[in-house]
Amino acid sequence: MNLALPGTGPINLSLTSQSGGSELPAFLFAVLDPKAAADYLHVSEPTVIEEAEKGRLPGRKIGSDWRFLTLALADWLRAEPQPKPEAKPASSKERMLAVAGAWKDDPTVDAMMEEIHRNRKANSGKQWDEEVSHEAEQFIKQIRDSRQTAPANPVDSDPTT
Repeated sequence: MNLALPGTGPINLSLTSQSGGSELPAFLFAVLDPKAAADYLHVSEPTVIEEAEKGRLPGRKIGSDWRFLTLALADWLRAEPQPKPEAKPASSKERMLAVAGAWKDDPTVDAMMEEIHRNRKANSGKQWDEEVSHEAEQFIKQIRDSRQTAPANPVDSDPTT
C-alpha cells in the first residue's frame, strides 16, 4: 500500500523489512514543512509555527524554515500533556497592582492603606526608605484615581455592546 503525504512523494507502508523483521512504516520518517505538518495535525499553518516557536510542538528550525518529523508529531500526539511550568513569582508591586482593581469600590481601602503605611514606617528597624514611601503613596493615589474615573456601571463602558 502506498501513501502520499502533502509535500512528499508516494511512500510504501510496508511494516516488515526485507529481512523479515518488523520496522516502522517509512511515512513516519517523512520530513514535513509547516503546511504539511498543519495538514497532518488538522490545524492551521500559523498554529503549527506558533506552537513550534514556543517549544510546545517538536520541530527544528533550519535558517528561517521549520521542519517536522512525522514520527515526532505522532509521538507528541500520543504523549500525556506536560504540566505547565510554574510561573515566576510576581513582585510585590505586581501583586498589589493585580488586586488594586478589586479594591476600587472598597470604602475602607484608604484607611487600611494608610495604616499599613504607618505600621511599616514605625516597625522598620532602620530609616524609612523614601522610595518605598513614595511608591506606597502612588499606589494609594492610583486607587483613589481609579474610583473617580471608573464608570458607575462597567457594562456601559463596553464598546462591543
